[in-house]
Amino acid sequence: MRKKTITVISILSVTIIVFSTILSVFIIQPRYDFPLALTSVEPQDMGIKERIEDFKFFYNVIKENYPYLTLKQRTHGFNWLNLKEYFIDKIEQTDSNEEFLEVLSEAITALQNLHCAIIPYEFFEYYAQLYSEHNMGALLKFLQMNK
Repeated sequence: MRKKTITVISILSVTIIVFSTILSVFIIQPRYDFPLALTSVEPQDMGIKERIEDFKFFYNVIKENYPYLTLKQRTHGFNWLNLKEYFIDKIEQTDSNEEFLEVLSEAITALQNLHCAIIPYEFFEYYAQLYSEHNMGALLKFLQMNK
């Protein structure tokens, strides 16, 4: 009888753990979905050539500065750098800046890191102000340099 009770409690415990994990990962966990925000600052008539040029610049920034590429290759089984032609092909099919931003957003999502996103300009201004108020000079300088 005691063995049966321990078995039932063990099965019940495992079931509760699995259920709560599924609940927290798929239902409770907040989703970070930044809107694609085009502003009047953005060129309204970017052509394919400019979009590809911008993507190549973005790609090189990631290639030269993103520290987790080899980690992601080891843990997720693919090399993000190998997706370059895939994204260039998708960009060649875009007809608007919004579609281009969607492809860029997909490329960022492929990095598998919730800390990476295209953010609206208002967020940029907020972070610049926050960093200046908290004496984070290096980050503020970086933000101002890339404004």
